[in-house]
Amino acid sequence: MISINITGLGRQFGSGDLLELLLLLTLGVVVAIMGVLVYRCSTSSREGRRMEFILAGRRHNLTREQVEEKMDKVEPELGRQHFVKLKGREYPVKQVLATMLPLSRLDFTTQQARRILARLGFEVIER
Repeated sequence: MISINITGLGRQFGSGDLLELLLLLTLGVVVAIMGVLVYRCSTSSREGRRMEFILAGRRHNLTREQVEEKMDKVEPELGRQHFVKLKGREYPVKQVLATMLPLSRLDFTTQQARRILARLGFEVIER
């Protein structure tokens, strides 16, 4: 009999749970490789939708209003497949996230950008 206690899960895994344990460990590796961990996504009337997350090993905070305000001064780039609508204009998702965060576009994937912007409440479009 194998007994493994994983801190934070609050349970022990026996030999019959080996498949479930491997699945949990695999998901943990995928999350570590993807580099996105959402801590909190909340809504308040004063700040709007706020999101706290880790991307490329750094903790970031964004609100929907911050994104709208900053991107209002930026011209959208052309020729991408994944867009987000901001005040009637379509911006590539990676352009938006790279503008908002102190990261290079090489530090995150399109899917990560899509997920973060969707959780902030933006409409994400794929062509």
